[in-house]
Amino acid sequence: YATYSEAKQSDRGIYDFFSAILKDSESCLKSFLNQDPNAVNISNNILKRVLLAESEAYFYAKKGVNSNVSYLVRAFKPFAIHLADLTYFQQKFLMEFNSSNYTVARSSLDRMNYDLMEMKTDIKKIESVVLYDNGTPLKFDISNLRELIDEVKSLINYYDKQLPKNYSGIFVCVSKRKVFV
Repeated sequence: YATYSEAKQSDRGIYDFFSAILKDSESCLKSFLNQDPNAVNISNNILKRVLLAESEAYFYAKKGVNSNVSYLVRAFKPFAIHLADLTYFQQKFLMEFNSSNYTVARSSLDRMNYDLMEMKTDIKKIESVVLYDNGTPLKFDISNLRELIDEVKSLINYYDKQLPKNYSGIFVCVSKRKVFV
């Protein structure tokens, strides 16, 4: 039997786990582009998996076992959160737009733009991660994800053009502290 301390470190399992999350993210964005409500479920599942990895990494770190999982979670968690928000606000936009509630639709559109902008930053962080499998570097391929994000931006721009520029009526925004008219 080989001594544990002499075993070569391999990030292959971690790499495969997070690569699958990226593939599922691609599927989620394809669903988004098809305006499929299931995109919300897919994105929430992705977020749950990242959060589970985070809790597992924390559990093992408390026992003295450290790995690159916590490092990867820091790169993937913001991405997963923004993806979940993006899909949620698309459905909210579509519902409000179809109900002619253009103020809330505009707000949802603004959130989609924000989340998409943040996702672009998030994937740059993911792209910069390097793992190793017996000395061989492993990098995440985000090229398909980058293309899908560009397509999502085009769809959001299309949504923006569909919104009327002038809304009629009085709009009241209410917060818990103050009322603004």
